[in-house]
Amino acid sequence: MDEIEGWWVIAESRDVGRAPRSVTRLGERIVLWRDERGVLHAHDARCPHRGVDLGEGRVVRGELECAYHGLRFDTSGRCVAMPCEGADARVPPRMQIAPRVVREERGLVWMWRGPTRDAPLPWPDAMPSHDRRAWTRTMTWDVPLSRVMEAMLDVHHFPFAHRRFSSGVGPRLDPWRVREEDGVVRAEGTMREERASRGWDVALEARLPGIVFLSFAPWLGGFVACTPIDAARTWIVVRFFVDVPLIGALLARFALWTELTLVQPDDERMQLRTLRARNDLSECTLVRADAAIVAWDRLAAKARQRATSARSSSSATRA
Repeated sequence: MDEIEGWWVIAESRDVGRAPRSVTRLGERIVLWRDERGVLHAHDARCPHRGVDLGEGRVVRGELECAYHGLRFDTSGRCVAMPCEGADARVPPRMQIAPRVVREERGLVWMWRGPTRDAPLPWPDAMPSHDRRAWTRTMTWDVPLSRVMEAMLDVHHFPFAHRRFSSGVGPRLDPWRVREEDGVVRAEGTMREERASRGWDVALEARLPGIVFLSFAPWLGGFVACTPIDAARTWIVVRFFVDVPLIGALLARFALWTELTLVQPDDERMQLRTLRARNDLSECTLVRADAAIVAWDRLAAKARQRATSARSSSSATRA
């Protein structure tokens, strides 16, 4: 399972209402719930009593109640009630659920993974400061995160994999300028016909742990967050921004519907038909147009190495 440190998007805020909701992210089952004030909390979803998913339960007086035997847990994860044992029962020390560090921003639930917690959210200043002209949807691919990120950073597949919708988009990606700095991969270039001097300009920015920002036109941009469900599946949230007064949100809704209904199924199909024994780039013969994918692969590998070193240091300290 991916061990990259950072803020992972694990849900949309609107999907966590009065009732608890469990999701599987990064190989873990996590229960999301709100207390009486509406503040979001996240914990290990497994009830320590008999293992039932706490997402099946309810919130009672600001505490999370298990649907099976009514054990209740406060916002810290401590068990505060065991009805079957009586009000004065001694609670076993192991009867608690591990909390997760989460925050809500831009209508999304972000969960921190890693030993440090002082990093800002991976949201660049160039993106819109509000979501009034935006629309958001989610999808799940039966594809590992590494290959999903390859697909998101692949520009030059468009006139072929999406031939039905790519009229006017040339096959040559030139220029294609890619740089990695401060933990961010930035790329910009033009898809054009072989002898044309102009074409379709595109820019993207990829940030750890699995965030991609896209610019298709001065008035159209996108945000994609990719989070592993497990080693073989990835949950993806996509948001389009259309900077047009009054009807921007409506246009974003239509553009996103088109993308997820007509375009993204082709991308997932290409990944599902990929004949590679490994999920890295070791079996690939790469070309210049793959530079953004290579840069991301290198950045992610460094992040995994840092996480591994941090775990080793922590284990040595405890020993």
